[in-house]
Amino acid sequence: MCGIAGIYNLDGAPADIELLRRMLSLMTHRGPDDQGEYIDDALALGHRRLSIIDLSYAGHQPMCNEDGSVWITYNGEIYNYRELRANLEVHGYRFRSHTDTEVVLHAYEEYGPACLNQFNGMWALAIWDGKRRRLFCARDRFGIKPFYYVFDGRQFLLASEIKPLLAAMKLPRKPNERIIFDFLAYSMMEHTTETFFVGVNKLLQGHYLIIDEHGLCTQRYWFPQIDPTASGLSDNEVATHFYDLFVDSVKLRLQSEVPVGTCLSGGIDSSSVACVINNLLTEKSDCQTVIGPRQKTFSARFPGSPYDEGRFMMEVLKHINADPHYVYPQGKDLFDDGIKMLWHQEEPVISTSYYAQWCVMRKVKEMGVTVILDGEGPDELLGGYSVFWPSLWTELFQRGNWTQFIRELRIAKRERGWPARAILLNLLRTKVPARWIEMSRWVLRGFRKDTLALNTIPCLNKDFVRAQDHDLGIPKRWQEILTAHLYRYLSCDNLPLLLRNKDRASMSFSLEARVPFLDYRLVMFILSLPIRHKMRNGLSKVVLRRAMVDTLPEVILNRRDKIGFDTPEKEWFRTVAYEPVREILHSTSFSQRGYFDVPEVKHQFDLYMSGELSSGFSPWKFVVLELWLRMFIDNDPTKHIL
Repeated sequence: MCGIAGIYNLDGAPADIELLRRMLSLMTHRGPDDQGEYIDDALALGHRRLSIIDLSYAGHQPMCNEDGSVWITYNGEIYNYRELRANLEVHGYRFRSHTDTEVVLHAYEEYGPACLNQFNGMWALAIWDGKRRRLFCARDRFGIKPFYYVFDGRQFLLASEIKPLLAAMKLPRKPNERIIFDFLAYSMMEHTTETFFVGVNKLLQGHYLIIDEHGLCTQRYWFPQIDPTASGLSDNEVATHFYDLFVDSVKLRLQSEVPVGTCLSGGIDSSSVACVINNLLTEKSDCQTVIGPRQKTFSARFPGSPYDEGRFMMEVLKHINADPHYVYPQGKDLFDDGIKMLWHQEEPVISTSYYAQWCVMRKVKEMGVTVILDGEGPDELLGGYSVFWPSLWTELFQRGNWTQFIRELRIAKRERGWPARAILLNLLRTKVPARWIEMSRWVLRGFRKDTLALNTIPCLNKDFVRAQDHDLGIPKRWQEILTAHLYRYLSCDNLPLLLRNKDRASMSFSLEARVPFLDYRLVMFILSLPIRHKMRNGLSKVVLRRAMVDTLPEVILNRRDKIGFDTPEKEWFRTVAYEPVREILHSTSFSQRGYFDVPEVKHQFDLYMSGELSSGFSPWKFVVLELWLRMFIDNDPTKHIL
């Protein structure tokens, strides 16, 4: 895992090597083991290396082919690189290293942009094709690794992070009010190519970019392909195939020449990763050399809080042979540590849960582990959030699947206290259930703004709201209601945000984070499955539970509650973090931003502090945005390194 940077002057002006080195210096944390540069007149490529595979100097980047006509700077891991290497050797390619980087380089030579479809892994890369005089850039299917760029028509700048681009941009730093509005009103920030900075863009997941003397063009290269035969498989066949794909994915992601550990929250997702690794260790597989005799697990605990999942972690730890490590994030440390976290995150984070994640990664680093596996993905793929249940009801109702529909409503009433009677009455009110048809349209087109905004929009300046209210640009790929909702969370909503924050938290401490549930083969299989394998009888993640029936402890397998990776935020803000929060909300700079209805924010905050406002409001988004503005707009974050 590494940091990449580049400069390409389309007007032919010589690339500034000192500027490139400045850009790289701001990403030392992404690659503390080595630094490299390549200059070709108007082009400069740079690299910071975190050594994971082939720790020798043979893995130095930027790396070139035999005749020096193609150069690559690359951040990521291609887990099937050994298989691809063997195929390329048949085609006559010779290798000087044991890295996956060289495999990517030769795969591009052989297949061009189509090489991306052969990779199983995560990547952000830039390849200089000297013969064609073009720069080819790409990002993995799900956006696990970041790629940012600036292009003004004459100069193209690229980097793994935003700060290097800020250091290189000739224009002043300016906040992007469109994204600020989406963040404040709808908690969205990864649904577009735009960032919080005007002029700084991201390459979207599953896309590549080509830039040459004719300009810049982007192209989507990956669309999930649905296997129609999956609908004909029995429940047991589906579970078996899911399990085999998942175990193979975990095996691939244990390839390393540095120590590997596991995040463990106590939920079914991370517990599945930990338990499969334990099985592999029991089988005396090759992974023991990087894991050790006992896998190291890393968890955040909040003893005495409803958000503490310690009892579930203990059930998993009793089931496996592990060496557990814990962190206990404290509200009193939130702002001191949070400043460092924000410098690395570069854009505001939606909740304080990312601080807990940051603390976990710090512990991983302290224990000498360099690669960490975690469980992101199943919530978005298999309906792990409660917001998906109305989509399921809508789909069942529209299909006329009355038996299953009534069963789901009864379970929702019995186990969650949801108003099944009121829902049913709304359905029976008219012959054409307009509200449910509207709900299906809502899911297909994206968020209903008045639903999502809750108590946030009243806290915003009315002129700001009128100026920035716009369509969110949610894709409409699927016709099935539930699948459309899941795919939105997977592709442009929740998961991209989780992955962005995971990358920043891990790379803050020079760590590589891997996510085995996002093996593209497994994702395509899940997307091909009928909804009964995802949500059924009040349970989400049906196929995962069935697949792991002989692997997980029963108490984890049968969990119906979802706590989520959260913190006791309310308790913190009402006690040890009260003064810093109050100071920010009452500060002159906060009141002068023009984004907020300051009296309303203060009123809501007072209600929140008194307990009269139980949901729909948190001061954190206002606070973190103000801190971000102070750090990245009022001051120059590239002048100091945290």
